[in-house]
Amino acid sequence: MNAPDRYERFVVPEGTKKVSYERDTKIINAATFTIEREDHTIGNILRMYASYDIRPLSNFVSFCLFLLD
Repeated sequence: MNAPDRYERFVVPEGTKKVSYERDTKIINAATFTIEREDHTIGNILRMYASYDIRPLSNFVSFCLFLLD
């Protein structure tokens, strides 16, 4: 069969970081986070967390991300 191994979809190769970020040079206090080998689940969690309060009183987002083996 021509399908990739399931193992390769979740396990990060050696030398590759699970989470990395790159600071944005045009916007102050902004960055792009790249999360390797994750499916739609973490995207749904972040989307729901970001839309929890439609009129936030503060200008920041804070979330905690735990990655377990």
